[in-house]
Amino acid sequence: ENGTIGSPEILHESAEFVSLPKSPGRRDQVAVATVTGSTAALHFYFAVKGLLLGQSGEVRACSSDAAGLQSWNQSYRLRALTRLYEKTGATVFADLAVKSMSLTLAAQDGANGRAGPTRPACGWSSRIYSVADKDRLSLMINQAVIANALMEGCRALGAACPVDLQARISETASCLAASFEPDFDGETGLYRIREDIGFRFSGAIAPWNWQLSFAALLRSLN
Repeated sequence: ENGTIGSPEILHESAEFVSLPKSPGRRDQVAVATVTGSTAALHFYFAVKGLLLGQSGEVRACSSDAAGLQSWNQSYRLRALTRLYEKTGATVFADLAVKSMSLTLAAQDGANGRAGPTRPACGWSSRIYSVADKDRLSLMINQAVIANALMEGCRALGAACPVDLQARISETASCLAASFEPDFDGETGLYRIREDIGFRFSGAIAPWNWQLSFAALLRSLN
């Protein structure tokens, strides 16, 4: 009457959330799942389907931040997963969040040979704001958005966030804080955008959303 989300037909450690097996005689046909239930149950089903199945495997967590997929996509998805875990207690959301965080850390510049004098190994460089499209920039706002999502996500998971993952996330936040320390302007009490990068506002006082996001990162270290 209220609708249910059934278990996968195939139970295997490598299986995703939905497996629709086909018999040898139906290999060229399309397997279709039908869902019935109350309006509320159907709304719940499609909400979960969009979150879990739309990006099954957390594929965007594997991305670099070249196009902003870590900072302006995956970080928000991670927050949604941890909020769902807090609200429902369903371990599937915690498992997806842990997978997301692990893959995001694996996408850091240092692990992928992209670190440099203006790109800390613990960060995620992007091309979306560079003057020259091929230049990768490690801007404070992108790093803070990603790192804050990681810190807050792991904290929200509590015991469901592995100890080694907690340590890696804390190390990342500390590394980013140290990397941007030279950009702090003691006279104004604010951070500046470093001058030696191909960004149209290089050398200027960073916008308020940059300042506040990075302040949140620093606060999380206390």
